[in-house]
Amino acid sequence: PADQQAGPGVPATVSDFWKRARVNPVTVEQFRPEQQRRIEANAANLKVLADFSRGDAVPGWRWDGFGMRHGLAVDGELVVAEEGERAIVQLLPAGRYSHLWSARLAGLLQGPAMDPLQPITFSLLGVAGKFASQTFVVDRALNPERMQFPSRPQPVWSTVTAGQFDSLEGTVDALPRRVYFELATKSLNNYFPPRVGYGGVNEAECADERSWFGVSRIVQHPPGHPPLDELRRFEPLFNQLSEESDWLRRLTLLVQAAVQRWQSGACSSEDALLLNDVLQAGLLPVDLAGDPETARLVSLWRETAAKLQSDRTVGSIAEWPEGQDERVAIRGVYTEQGDTVPRGLLRMFPEDESLEPGDSGRLRWARRIASEQNPLLARVWVNRVWHYLFGAGLVRTTDDFGHLGEQPSHPELLDYLAVQFMQDGWSTKRLIRRLVLSAVWQQSSVANSRALDVDPENRLWHYRPLRRLEAEALRDSLLAVSGRLDGAMYGPTIEPWRAAEDASKRLFRGPLDGAGRRSLYLEMTLMEPPRFLALFNQPLPKQTTGRRDVTTTADQALALLNDPFVAELAGHWSRELVRDGGVSAEARAAAMLQRALSRPASASEVPGLVQLVQQSARLRGVEPSAVMSSEAVWADAAHAVFNLKEFLYVP
Repeated sequence: PADQQAGPGVPATVSDFWKRARVNPVTVEQFRPEQQRRIEANAANLKVLADFSRGDAVPGWRWDGFGMRHGLAVDGELVVAEEGERAIVQLLPAGRYSHLWSARLAGLLQGPAMDPLQPITFSLLGVAGKFASQTFVVDRALNPERMQFPSRPQPVWSTVTAGQFDSLEGTVDALPRRVYFELATKSLNNYFPPRVGYGGVNEAECADERSWFGVSRIVQHPPGHPPLDELRRFEPLFNQLSEESDWLRRLTLLVQAAVQRWQSGACSSEDALLLNDVLQAGLLPVDLAGDPETARLVSLWRETAAKLQSDRTVGSIAEWPEGQDERVAIRGVYTEQGDTVPRGLLRMFPEDESLEPGDSGRLRWARRIASEQNPLLARVWVNRVWHYLFGAGLVRTTDDFGHLGEQPSHPELLDYLAVQFMQDGWSTKRLIRRLVLSAVWQQSSVANSRALDVDPENRLWHYRPLRRLEAEALRDSLLAVSGRLDGAMYGPTIEPWRAAEDASKRLFRGPLDGAGRRSLYLEMTLMEPPRFLALFNQPLPKQTTGRRDVTTTADQALALLNDPFVAELAGHWSRELVRDGGVSAEARAAAMLQRALSRPASASEVPGLVQLVQQSARLRGVEPSAVMSSEAVWADAAHAVFNLKEFLYVP
């Protein structure tokens, strides 16, 4: 570490001073010239970029997360051990630390924009552990492969250089960029967990919610001239304590004086470093075994800290007071940049005021979009909800209200619903209630032949069109009818089942039935979405989709016949049927159809399903007396019910 660059004969820790004292004690003639050299070197080379020890805002730097917002530490602040036989693990110099209250709390620290074409070297005094990340975010890239996971369990200086980054072609990137230095805990790291094997992260570490870092101050300096430890905490050894010939006693008095200042609230940053030094050397009594009251308090603290839930985050855009103009990428090629384009709103909107310096314009743009004066927002959303409920919108091109989109079939109705939607406080629930209580929603799905001749595309909504279940609804219906659905709300996502895993992309295999969880809880990845859902037109997760494709393909039919997920649920349903018993095959068949179709079975449907059961029994060699207890036979029946058109379509 930078602060361990000791000159000849000058130790940097209490333990090293004691070791030297037994063979060749450090003299004042050795200590003072070396200390003076370091002080002069630091004065000549160091420039303070940020000081986080004072509690007020640091220009150009921002922090986020509960841990950092409430993580201001004074010199000598204790960090309680979350496990083990010790009461405390760190004494910190003043600064901001995400783990001051608990390592489960989130934290992020990001600096001002830097120019990589004019690289600077700087060092930070701080700590980090449990795979907190340190990276340079280049042009706001979400997945930086420049990420590092520093291990700094104790306060030390760490040096980094902002600039001379590699390009994708393997050369030095010579393009103008905006680079931001960032420290983040796991929960606020967009790229955690990273690809398998990156940085030594294993699955146990991914599951551990703890992660922490902290910074006291940051200084800039020329390359090769990092901060030097000025050894000020050891000055008393060669001043007021110099008359003491016994070095063990001299060091003991030094530590005792620091402890007394800590107890009285007068601890300095040098005292904090000294006490942390002896703490790590095992020279301070912090074991729980010798103090029952401290052990009780630490145990209570650990129980409370374990109940903390880590922050849950989503990707978003943060509004910073440093909006800057962007250069045009010629033909979309990021390496060919043209003129700088001034920031502003879309030209289709009248400019009523210019942007202030540093204003990105995003907030103003969002307010215009969400304004009641915007003629599009309410209409677009009402039309999209209508499309979700009825299968087609009043404007069929749900994603395009522009010049290339279709005209609304009922413009007055669309305007009426949009006005009511805004008057209802933009409530989607109230909008849905209004639509499903309408006569249009309650129409029959049987079309009138004369009406079809006049309006074959049903633009006038004279009947309710049949709709196939969407991918997620189909999967959830299979789970519900089979009795496998877990209706519990919330909880972690579930890995979808995959035929083959790809650990390099973190594509792992989940349970075949997704542990019975609703499709809402299946984990979505850009590289490989759940294949069963994709077969039934679940859109790719790369972009929003107002209107899904609805296709009928052979792959869909084959999936309902042969997919192991469908077969597994058919087997689960059959086991449930056999376990529950039944008086006859006819009664069981009627109950199955009632459960799957949500209506009583007709007189012709029950005999048909019973006939299928009997045929399956003959093919499988099951005696007539054993049909009611044959799981395989009733699995065939369940599989057949899953393939009924009425099960797949909403009338």
